[in-house]
Amino acid sequence: MTDRELLELAAKAIGRTTHVSQPDMPGIVLDSLTYWSPLEDDGDALRLSVNLGININYGNREAGAVMAFDFSGRFEDCEEEGDPHAAVRRAIVRAAAAIGRAMP
Repeated sequence: MTDRELLELAAKAIGRTTHVSQPDMPGIVLDSLTYWSPLEDDGDALRLSVNLGININYGNREAGAVMAFDFSGRFEDCEEEGDPHAAVRRAIVRAAAAIGRAMP
């Protein structure tokens, strides 16, 4: 799945629609015409996590391993490794996309 597809599904999970944006942009434009980039912006990722109740577990800090999880079972655990900040953002977006994918 591409980053754009992840972002579109994550936006769907929080009830937002998306507008066409430039293909080379790392984020997307939401219905409010605001630029949204939770894969690169810590604030966007944190708000996404809070809005959806996504939990984060910081596992092996040396490896930068993190996991997004949900106690209600709306999605499978999403594990990421690498740069710890980027890994947290990507795990949150992947979890949100899984929630969006399951929505009608």
